[in-house]
Amino acid sequence: MYVGVIHPVKNPRVWAGAMRTLDATRFPAGHELLSTGTSQAVGRAVCLRRAPNVAELQASLDQLMGGAAVDDCSVVPDEFAYAVSGTAGSAGV
Repeated sequence: MYVGVIHPVKNPRVWAGAMRTLDATRFPAGHELLSTGTSQAVGRAVCLRRAPNVAELQASLDQLMGGAAVDDCSVVPDEFAYAVSGTAGSAGV
Protein backbone atom coordinates (compact mmCIF):
# COMPACT_ATOMS: atom_id res chain seq x y z
CA MET A 1 0.00 0.00 0.00
CA TYR A 2 1.05 3.60 -0.49
CA VAL A 3 1.50 5.73 2.61
CA GLY A 4 1.94 9.50 2.71
CA VAL A 5 3.93 10.82 5.66
CA ILE A 6 4.13 14.37 6.93
CA HIS A 7 7.03 14.91 9.32
CA PRO A 8 6.94 18.01 11.52
CA VAL A 9 10.64 18.02 12.46
CA LYS A 10 11.40 18.33 16.20
CA ASN A 11 15.20 18.14 15.96
CA PRO A 12 16.48 19.70 12.71
CA ARG A 13 20.13 18.76 13.33
CA VAL A 14 19.35 15.06 13.84
CA TRP A 15 16.87 15.03 10.94
CA ALA A 16 19.33 16.67 8.52
CA GLY A 17 22.06 14.24 9.53
CA ALA A 18 19.74 11.28 8.98
CA MET A 19 18.74 12.59 5.54
CA ARG A 20 22.38 13.08 4.53
CA THR A 21 23.21 9.47 5.43
CA LEU A 22 19.92 7.85 4.40
CA ASP A 23 20.45 4.21 3.46
CA ALA A 24 17.49 2.44 1.88
CA THR A 25 19.10 -0.95 2.57
CA ARG A 26 18.30 -0.39 6.27
CA PHE A 27 14.55 -0.34 5.60
CA PRO A 28 12.62 -3.47 6.60
CA ALA A 29 11.58 -5.88 3.85
CA GLY A 30 8.54 -4.58 2.00
CA HIS A 31 9.22 -0.93 2.85
CA GLU A 32 10.17 1.50 0.07
CA LEU A 33 10.80 5.24 0.06
CA LEU A 34 9.43 6.54 -3.24
CA SER A 35 10.07 10.23 -2.67
CA THR A 36 11.00 12.63 0.09
CA GLY A 37 11.56 16.31 0.49
CA THR A 38 12.59 18.44 3.45
CA SER A 39 11.90 22.16 3.72
CA GLN A 40 14.87 24.52 3.50
CA ALA A 41 14.55 25.43 7.18
CA VAL A 42 14.39 21.70 8.08
CA GLY A 43 11.11 22.24 9.90
CA ARG A 44 8.92 19.93 7.85
CA ALA A 45 9.30 17.02 5.48
CA VAL A 46 6.99 14.95 3.30
CA CYS A 47 7.42 11.41 1.98
CA LEU A 48 5.61 8.94 -0.20
CA ARG A 49 6.30 5.36 0.78
CA ARG A 50 5.15 1.81 0.19
CA ALA A 51 4.69 -0.45 3.18
CA PRO A 52 2.66 -3.52 4.14
CA ASN A 53 0.56 -1.40 6.53
CA VAL A 54 0.59 1.90 8.39
CA ALA A 55 1.34 0.39 11.81
CA GLU A 56 4.53 -1.32 10.58
CA LEU A 57 5.69 1.82 8.83
CA GLN A 58 4.98 3.96 11.89
CA ALA A 59 7.03 1.63 14.10
CA SER A 60 9.87 1.52 11.55
CA LEU A 61 10.02 5.32 11.25
CA ASP A 62 9.94 5.78 15.01
CA GLN A 63 12.94 3.48 15.34
CA LEU A 64 14.83 4.73 12.29
CA MET A 65 14.52 8.47 13.00
CA GLY A 66 14.95 8.27 16.76
CA GLY A 67 12.25 10.79 17.56
CA ALA A 68 13.72 13.57 15.37
CA ALA A 69 10.24 14.15 13.93
CA VAL A 70 6.60 13.31 14.35
CA ASP A 71 5.54 10.76 11.73
CA ASP A 72 1.97 11.48 10.63
CA CYS A 73 1.12 8.53 8.34
CA SER A 74 -1.95 8.24 6.08
CA VAL A 75 -2.99 5.59 3.57
CA VAL A 76 -2.92 6.90 0.00
CA PRO A 77 -5.26 4.93 -2.29
CA ASP A 78 -3.58 3.53 -5.40
CA GLU A 79 -5.79 5.69 -7.60
CA PHE A 80 -4.38 8.87 -5.99
CA ALA A 81 -0.69 7.87 -5.83
CA TYR A 82 1.70 9.00 -8.54
CA ALA A 83 5.42 8.34 -8.19
CA VAL A 84 7.95 9.54 -10.76
CA SER A 85 11.24 7.66 -11.01
CA GLY A 86 14.49 9.57 -10.78
CA THR A 87 16.53 11.30 -8.12
CA ALA A 88 16.57 15.05 -7.57
CA GLY A 89 19.15 15.18 -4.79
CA SER A 90 22.17 13.29 -3.58
CA ALA A 91 20.61 11.28 -0.75
CA GLY A 92 21.44 7.60 -0.81
CA VAL A 93 17.97 6.38 -1.71
